[in-house]
Amino acid sequence: MLPELRFQTPKSNRRPYGSHRFDVWSPKIGRRLTLFGQRSLRAWVAIEADPTIVEFCERPLAIESQKPSRVIDFWVRRATLAELWLLLRAPEAGGKDEAVSPAFREWSRKHGLSLCLLPLEEPALSDAQFRNWGTVLRYLAANRRLLQEDLVAGVRVACRDAVALGTLEQRFQHHDPILVRTALFRLVHQGVVHAPEFAHASLDPLMRFKAA
Repeated sequence: MLPELRFQTPKSNRRPYGSHRFDVWSPKIGRRLTLFGQRSLRAWVAIEADPTIVEFCERPLAIESQKPSRVIDFWVRRATLAELWLLLRAPEAGGKDEAVSPAFREWSRKHGLSLCLLPLEEPALSDAQFRNWGTVLRYLAANRRLLQEDLVAGVRVACRDAVALGTLEQRFQHHDPILVRTALFRLVHQGVVHAPEFAHASLDPLMRFKAA
């Protein structure tokens, strides 16, 4: 059964000392968000890349039972499961059991929220995936209002057999190639089109895409 708790806005927008700020737009939830630090950015890209995650919120709540209080990095919701993601910091990495107080563990359990403590040394995505998904998300953010549904449908049909990005652009040469790519990337984001090379090769005109 899906937990009733749902988070839509961040609990805190306080910038941790020394961290970089990233302002991004999320196609998954249709709004802008601010992220602090490279690990938070990479975790967000991993969330966008996972089609089983249907909704999320950055910094949804703070663990008030800890002193000083600790902000949860992400709440993510799948079809029948909700999770709280905590990106462990260097002082916490040696003892996962100490990163979250027993009181908060019990509160999470009672509310049906699974705690995911993500260690420093565990990258959410490979470097190639991170770069490729960065390209996908920039296209979706910049061109979302210009995309026509008939183009998206046509690109999906064209991907029934594996097709290279450059070939796809040639087939739809009467359309702006930027919008052809955006249509393809929306389908990739939705998980209905895949590229086997996405995890280890750079995105280029030779990369092949196929409908699931």
